[in-house]
Amino acid sequence: MIIFWILAAGLMALAVLFVVLPLVRAEEASSTPSQDSLNLQVFRQRLEELDADLSAGFLDQAQYDDARRDLERELLSDVGDTPQAAVGKPQTKTSYGRAPTLALILAILLPTAAVLGYLKLGNGEIIPSLETAAGDTASGVGGMDAGAMASLETLAQGLAERLAKEPDNLDGWLMLGRTYFAVNQPAKALDALEHAYKLDPRQPGVLVAYAEAIAENSGNSLAGRPTELIRTALEIEPDNTSARWLSGMVDYQKGLFSDAVTTWEGILAELDSAGEEAAQMRQMIAEARVRGGLPAAAASTTVPPQ
Repeated sequence: MIIFWILAAGLMALAVLFVVLPLVRAEEASSTPSQDSLNLQVFRQRLEELDADLSAGFLDQAQYDDARRDLERELLSDVGDTPQAAVGKPQTKTSYGRAPTLALILAILLPTAAVLGYLKLGNGEIIPSLETAAGDTASGVGGMDAGAMASLETLAQGLAERLAKEPDNLDGWLMLGRTYFAVNQPAKALDALEHAYKLDPRQPGVLVAYAEAIAENSGNSLAGRPTELIRTALEIEPDNTSARWLSGMVDYQKGLFSDAVTTWEGILAELDSAGEEAAQMRQMIAEARVRGGLPAAAASTTVPPQ
């Protein structure tokens, strides 16, 4: 996890530099985030997700490298195609003096929003037991303040406006859905992810995200349609870790605790035993064993090596 956070911090610093530098130079003034800033924020969030997936073992290095190259090409295309705002009169000295202050605010706000978004994305939003497992991590950060929430809502609004003009942008709909989850708007997240599903109903990542969105809007229950989507994702990609994780939660909610433990222990064996993800998984497995009246696991499978 130390390496992951170092890499994540480096990516956040790079993203902040991209966003803040134009403000320091005062090349243009605007009361709302520019399209380029939106593109760069989306780029940063998706890089963090890729990095987290690589750290957790959801992606191998080759898949990670391919996905990152695709993401960088998309960023170059998006930024290059974004129309620039019309240049008005030269900024006054007072206007220029406010730019560093705004840059400082964004330099603090963007990493904060990124960390909060990371903690909110994924299964923790729909599964009570996973929320409990992640409680210690979340308690160190606290709830999202009004400023961070407003920033993400502004980004979501800008992305939604862009998608109205680019309705076939699959990655954009996925990112919009995740952003709506981060700002606690599950109904809008479901709508965005339903668009993504209609564009590509055979992509495992889309199927998993859509299943989570339906469950979030249905009392956190994975029964019915979410279960069907998860099973389809596993048929297409049997090794998809997110789908396997949710498959275990489907069994957990059905009271099939032994099956849930078997599924999760298979995932646990693929994780860094000393990592935070493995610790959370062990806690979920322990809870399933208690609820199912199953014998406790051997010490070697529940305690990371010293």
